[in-house]
Amino acid sequence: MISIRSTQKCVNTPGVLFALEEAGVPYTRHSVPDGYFTERYGIPGPAYIEGEGETAWTLVEVSAIYRHIARAHGPGHLWPHELRAQAEVDRWIDFVSRRVSRAVEAVRTGGDPNDARALLARLETRFASGQEWMVGPFTVADCLATALRLGRPLLADGSFPHLVAYLDRLAARPAYARAFA
Repeated sequence: MISIRSTQKCVNTPGVLFALEEAGVPYTRHSVPDGYFTERYGIPGPAYIEGEGETAWTLVEVSAIYRHIARAHGPGHLWPHELRAQAEVDRWIDFVSRRVSRAVEAVRTGGDPNDARALLARLETRFASGQEWMVGPFTVADCLATALRLGRPLLADGSFPHLVAYLDRLAARPAYARAFA
């Protein structure tokens, strides 16, 4: 049994649920109070838990959770078999989770939007080239890219039509609707 432990307002949890939904993995979700993850792990949530009781295994750090879901439950679908394609998935997971998400969060808390816009422009260029998904076929990198929805205010000026179209393609997937319900 897989369980996701999360706070009510965790911005990372919907993308993790999206990956589980895409992989067709049954799971349960449990709410914990705000501050739970910072107090226990020093990072924001969620937590991915496999098993129950004393044999339960808990994984925190959202990028590790995405990669584990893809490797354990989505080989060939969320996680490619070919090593170079896996490296590309890793590249885009890191780019979105480390660079873009942090830059967008900085803007949300009053920071300069120019860094975030420059990173979003790199994604715009990628999708303007005809790329439908982050790495060719749909992968776990696309599940993580749901974090880009938080940057929608930066996309509102019309400068990123291909990135907006990409986010719309993500939102049109049935697993996305279930995860964000």
